[in-house]
Amino acid sequence: MNAPARAPLATLEAVLERLTYVNEDTGYTVARVATDRGSDLLTVVGALVGAQPGEWA
Repeated sequence: MNAPARAPLATLEAVLERLTYVNEDTGYTVARVATDRGSDLLTVVGALVGAQPGEWA
């Protein structure tokens, strides 16, 4: 049986507004970012080792 196809990865350009949670051992991070697509902040999760508020990525 074949594994289901994965959607292609997307790129998000945003300013890191705040770090909500950071696990120092694994780098797992929950953060809020601002984009140019609207006024609402988005929540992003993943390994964001060393990321600091105010950085653009």
